[in-house]
Amino acid sequence: MRKAWTTVPDKRRRRGGTRIRTPKSLATPSVAQTPGEGSEGPINHGTPLHLIPDRIVGLSRKAFMAPENGQWLRRADFEQVLRLSARLIDPAPRTVLEPLLDSWHANVSQGLHALGLPLEWIGVEAAATYAIMLKNNMVPDAVGQRAARMLLVLNYEEMCQFPECYCPRPRRAAEQKKAYVMNCIAHACVLGDPSKSERDLIHNYLRQGRWLWVIASIVGLGFALTCSEELMSAIKNVSITNNGINTLATHAFYARPAMVALLHSLESAVAHLMLGKISRSLCEAIQDDSGILGQSALLRMNEVDQVHQNMQHAGHQDPIDLDAVIQNVKNRILANLLETQLALKHDPPLRTII
Repeated sequence: MRKAWTTVPDKRRRRGGTRIRTPKSLATPSVAQTPGEGSEGPINHGTPLHLIPDRIVGLSRKAFMAPENGQWLRRADFEQVLRLSARLIDPAPRTVLEPLLDSWHANVSQGLHALGLPLEWIGVEAAATYAIMLKNNMVPDAVGQRAARMLLVLNYEEMCQFPECYCPRPRRAAEQKKAYVMNCIAHACVLGDPSKSERDLIHNYLRQGRWLWVIASIVGLGFALTCSEELMSAIKNVSITNNGINTLATHAFYARPAMVALLHSLESAVAHLMLGKISRSLCEAIQDDSGILGQSALLRMNEVDQVHQNMQHAGHQDPIDLDAVIQNVKNRILANLLETQLALKHDPPLRTII
């Protein structure tokens, strides 16, 4: 019989206490910058790349990108980033989220995770369950599918830090930590020796989840609620690269400060939703047309961002330490998840409104 943790191991609690730090918030860029001398005009983020002056493209690349395998992003890929930056979130998120909210309430009223996910999210067996649910399209809605991928990443990375706390068998000689954890997850998925395609499927879900974490960490966790179908399709179909995702997140951070502020304001609500709970602030955001996801608020957001785009120039931008920011956000969410996981056996059933 395989060993399976149903709560966070004591060793993880002891060792993890000093690892998770309280992060500093990522400062949102100023909403409007005065164009400097020699500015060649604004960048319209829906504009085809060939219509944007080469100087601005070059400066944007240097400001927003890091080389991938020694090469800058190709022109066609950079044009894709500009297009997706303009379509990062759904233009009318309430029309998508309001019907889902009813089903989330129904799940919680039955003592289930709001998103229809397993309440047990950590450990080898939980990772296998999440991967199987994604493979078999058992996660009912797009928000839950994104949350499942993001939770799978947190689980996998946590297990790679402390594999001896979670893996059901001893580590083999010369077996690296990541391979050790992946082998255990893949074995649990098929109850036997997994094929290469089965391993690749898990790797794909992890890659998609990491990309979601990159964008959500930089532009705000509310992205997990409001991601556009076009961008999610690019992520699932791997029609974008690691460098493209990094560029997209950084470009959106600098170019769309009002959107970034809105998405960051939803962090607490989304964190609770990933825990399986529905916060009052989430209900208000979705149900109230005068709330932060209402058409009036989104119209103001787009107007502010357009003013910013019309005023900014492609000069120097302070670089973002992507890895540090992403890890800080993950640590913050992971700390909340682990705390809740430890309290599950003592808490009453999940409430609909918190």
